[in-house]
Parts: sequence; C-alpha cells; structure tokens
Amino acid sequence: AQIQQMMKMVYGPDGATVYAGTLDAETSVLGFAVTDPAMKDLIAAAKIKDESLGKSDGVTSVAGELPKQKVLVSYIALDNVINSGLKYAAAFGMALPITLPPNQPPIGVAVSTDETVVRVDTFVPTKLVKSITTAVTQFKQQMQGGGQGGEPQGGGI
Repeated sequence: AQIQQMMKMVYGPDGATVYAGTLDAETSVLGFAVTDPAMKDLIAAAKIKDESLGKSDGVTSVAGELPKQKVLVSYIALDNVINSGLKYAAAFGMALPITLPPNQPPIGVAVSTDETVVRVDTFVPTKLVKSITTAVTQFKQQMQGGGQGGEPQGGGI
C-alpha cells in the first residue's frame, strides 16, 4: 500500500503517462508525466516552431555549453523538481523549510554522434549547484538550532 501511494504521488493517480509522436521529418515530441493541456501546448508550440523556451536566459546559457551538433537535447529544471517534491512532502505532513531562488538554470543533457560513437554530454550550471548547496546548508543550520549548536529548535528529549 505504501509503495502504491508513493507511485501515485510521483506519477499521478493513473500511473506514468508518456506521450511521444513525430510531427514531421525533423520534429518529434516527448512528454513524460505531463497533463493533457501541457502536452497540447507542447505540440502546438512544436508545430509552429516556437522556440521561446530555448531563448530564455537559463536555457541559452546551458545550451552554449553543450555540443553544437546534437541528435537530442533535454533540459531538466531541477529547481522545479525539488520544489514539487517539497510540496508533496508538505502535503504528507513533512513540511521542510527549504527555499530555492526562482528561475534557476536547468541541467542540460545532449546526445550527439562523433564519428563511430554516441556521446552523452551533461552540463550542470554552477549557479544551480550553489543555490541548492546554500538551501541545504540553511536547512541544516535551522535543524541545528540556527547553527549555534546545542538543542534543535523545538526542544529535545
């Protein structure tokens, strides 16, 4: 029962949903655990070649660090993943006082070919690492009574 509850929490009440399709000879779309309206928006944007997401500051800076010629590229907004996890934890009574600054750059993953090999390159921005490290450090200090040592806030045994 606990595993089933966890799976519903992670993938939604209907389980993992993956949408994939080819729009034309050069364009394919893939959505994992997204809502139907979000997938419709993705398809509509892909059909008109809307590249506004690719022009955002975070994606642009990460894209510049990945290979120029690639077969596939993916951007993972880790701050959104962490914030979603924190919301789920709070819904289950485990609210954690962690705050990440908004608009963090994503992690970039690119698949490319180099003569006879397939390469997978990953770029994790320093700004993202620093923000997560700062948030975790602040959380640890709060759990240790503000970094003063002694009893955790809220008393002890």
